[in-house]
Amino acid sequence: MKTFKEFIEISEKWSQKYKNSIDCNNPKGFSQKAHCDGKKKVDEALDGKSSKDPGYSLKDWFKGGGWVQTGGKYDGKPCAKQPGQTTKPYCRDADDRAKMDDDERNKRAAKKRKEDPNPNRSGEAKIVTQEEAGEKDACYKKVKSRYKVWPSAYASGALVKCRKVGASNWGNKSKKK
Repeated sequence: MKTFKEFIEISEKWSQKYKNSIDCNNPKGFSQKAHCDGKKKVDEALDGKSSKDPGYSLKDWFKGGGWVQTGGKYDGKPCAKQPGQTTKPYCRDADDRAKMDDDERNKRAAKKRKEDPNPNRSGEAKIVTQEEAGEKDACYKKVKSRYKVWPSAYASGALVKCRKVGASNWGNKSKKK
């Protein structure tokens, strides 16, 4: 029987139209049977657990297939530069990647490559985060204007406090009796 890697290499050569036409309930021939067996393994590997879920462990990570490239030409490939790849890989947990649509995958990969463009940089990974929709609210603007170093632990703490009491109340000194 072919290995998983050999299966992936074969299935990449097949057209998407051909792959969609295969009936895994009634595969015709060795190739289609191998395709369906491999597809079953991939489906089993995606265990549905996200790295953000409580209790997520290294064991879950390996069971889920580890990290894979997300977005761009090498979407779904292992998290390492592929032969001929000149861009910086953007990698995610396989389950997290599966939850994103193609547009979001490509958008996040483009952001990563824009903020960390050198594909041959060595050393610690540069973390690129997605901005939350409500991140630049009134508290964000008010707190950021008061701190020279941004982001910092002090500024982050102030931002949390501001969001608790509201932007209009944050920074007002209370009168002691």
